[in-house]
Amino acid sequence: MLLDELQRIGLQEGRGLFRWITRDNNYQARRLYDKVASKSDWNVYEMSCNIQPD
Repeated sequence: MLLDELQRIGLQEGRGLFRWITRDNNYQARRLYDKVASKSDWNVYEMSCNIQPD
């Protein structure tokens, strides 16, 4: 599985952990992620740089 390979590479390169994001409605992926990783208590925010002048 891709996540197993990612973990193997991370171990080989001395990485402590990996983080990723997914959409709330990506239920299939989230079921997998819930099995192989722990959900962090961080929230993701976005701010656009395309601000229109007043």
